[in-house]
Amino acid sequence: MNQTRLIKILKAFTSTELFQLTQFIQSPLFNDGSRPQKTETLLEQLVKYHPEFKSQDIAKEEIFQVVFPTEDYVMQKLDKVASELMKVVRKFIAVNASHTMSNAQYWLEQVKFFRERGLDGEFRYAAEQVEKLQQKSMLEEEYFFRQLVIETEKMKNMVNLNDKKSDINIPEVIQNLDIYYIISKMEYCSYLMTKSISTHLNSPQSFILLDEVLEAARKNYLDVPVVAAYYYSYSLLLKRNLPEDYEQLKTVLNANNGRFLVGTLKAVHSYMRNYIADKYNQGDPSCLPELFALFKDHAEKGTLLQDSGTILASTLQNAITVALKLGEVEWALHFLEEHRLRLIGADDPEAIYQFNLANCYFYRGDYAVVEHCLANYTYREQFYKLAAKRMEIKLYYETNSPLLDSRLGAFKIFVHELKSILPPDKIAPNNHFADLMRQIIAPKTLGNSARVQKLTDKLETQKAVAEREWLKEKLEKLLEKC
Repeated sequence: MNQTRLIKILKAFTSTELFQLTQFIQSPLFNDGSRPQKTETLLEQLVKYHPEFKSQDIAKEEIFQVVFPTEDYVMQKLDKVASELMKVVRKFIAVNASHTMSNAQYWLEQVKFFRERGLDGEFRYAAEQVEKLQQKSMLEEEYFFRQLVIETEKMKNMVNLNDKKSDINIPEVIQNLDIYYIISKMEYCSYLMTKSISTHLNSPQSFILLDEVLEAARKNYLDVPVVAAYYYSYSLLLKRNLPEDYEQLKTVLNANNGRFLVGTLKAVHSYMRNYIADKYNQGDPSCLPELFALFKDHAEKGTLLQDSGTILASTLQNAITVALKLGEVEWALHFLEEHRLRLIGADDPEAIYQFNLANCYFYRGDYAVVEHCLANYTYREQFYKLAAKRMEIKLYYETNSPLLDSRLGAFKIFVHELKSILPPDKIAPNNHFADLMRQIIAPKTLGNSARVQKLTDKLETQKAVAEREWLKEKLEKLLEKC
């Protein structure tokens, strides 16, 4: 059991971190358990299977023979060594986090230490180093928190020295406290509002003072880039549908390109994509090129990835879907292969990969590959079940399969059964897709330009329709044949 948990943790390590761990474990200061040599040997064996750690490759009996070369296999013994190794791994995570702290934080720790020990000269030197570094990081959210801390430490040091000017920095301390609070309030409320969309959270008490915070930000601090970025991001989430908010946000990001922390950009970029995607889902197809441009830009900047270097299945799915709608098949295939081993947030990552692979090949017109992918993988998540069934219907249409009509009927029944599980905004687009398909394949549609045009107009005015671009293309081809 310990080895299983251990492997899950090691799987999350990058190759660099794993190499650092193999060096770390050689120190008796950290590898101080009862079996240090065996612990090190076990790690040597496990790292060979990074990054996939396939269970069929890791035979406990074989590993046991390396760790205990002269003994018969006893699972409990190997489990105890794995437990010791787990302790070393946890120490490494803690020490490594401290080792990789920012330079400013490195000096801040010394500022506090020297102030508490009364070493005024060392205190002032460390404080100067922090302030120099702060000048280079004014666009970071943590800048204002660090500024608050350094000014507070300087104030406390003056009190220690009985300096009568100990209140000299209080106004700046208060201002930095305000800015840090404003940023944090908008950041967390934005995150909560985003989560509420998908999880139906209702936490009105969390939004107390938010109006006052937004007003304070608007009146006093929009010249601070980080404040402006979160202010305009939150405006997008409020769905005021003001194009100027989106443009203002883009202006702030472009003016400070390369200067924001990746963590800040990940959040802000996510809000931008959600805003444009929502406009598209509300029936504005002109938003699609802008959404694809965001996915490309954010992929290049690394803000589609989680801190662990992984990517959510939903993010990958959305990026590929948008690309394919615009005919960017090669980009979609490259993106899929690049992120295949990074997928998280799905019960079966391989099935998600296969579905998206099938989707790419569908847009390539290689229907044999599509049929193979759909036939060999099943989906537990309702979203992918729906998408796979729609793809099957499109496949049967493209290949003139006699099964098309029956699959459409089964699809309508399946969508009806999901009414008690999925929200109406997920049900309606699928129903509209099925209804339009029924009318497209009806015998009276073929060769009837007036009817085809009527269906085209219906598609244009219908706000939410799944597979809109594909349906539009099929109707255009039917018009050409009339």
